[in-house]
Amino acid sequence: MFEDDEYGYDEYEDSAEPTVVAGHPFALDVGVLRELNGSQFRYQDLEFAVHLVDFVRDFDGTILFDHEGSIEAEYRRVLPARTLGWELWQALLPYQSFVSSKPSRYVQGELRKIPFDDDDEKYVAVANRAQGAYITHEVDKHLREQVRIRVRQTCGVEVMGRDHVRDYIRRATSASDSA
Repeated sequence: MFEDDEYGYDEYEDSAEPTVVAGHPFALDVGVLRELNGSQFRYQDLEFAVHLVDFVRDFDGTILFDHEGSIEAEYRRVLPARTLGWELWQALLPYQSFVSSKPSRYVQGELRKIPFDDDDEKYVAVANRAQGAYITHEVDKHLREQVRIRVRQTCGVEVMGRDHVRDYIRRATSASDSA
């Protein structure tokens, strides 16, 4: 795809097969968890946390982490112990899967064209590798419709905010109920 080493991942092949993770794989931005600890806490925050854990537990969900450890390191650095965000992370630990957070040069190049926040690139990379979705809190950056469409079209990753997650859970559970 790229002729030169402009993105610095010569050692990583663009043609690497994605890791298929069964069920519903999600990369969960630490900011989603951090917001649960804020002074603006609302009932909807707790409801979102409970629904996410229930869905992951009951419908073969998976929370994506990286082999390299950068996502877990960010969680440990950002989430104070014994807060709601930290407790949600702990509740999701049994449902974690590990894939690489090193994006292919193609994915990295596409994210830089958008432009996409470098700190959040690892979440899109693990979601891309696992053929999953990226849950974020950054409405003004990653949840703008044109950004969501571009990431979905170029990287194969659905970018979701809380409302998208609620709708996704509602659709998945109603499909399960009708089956």
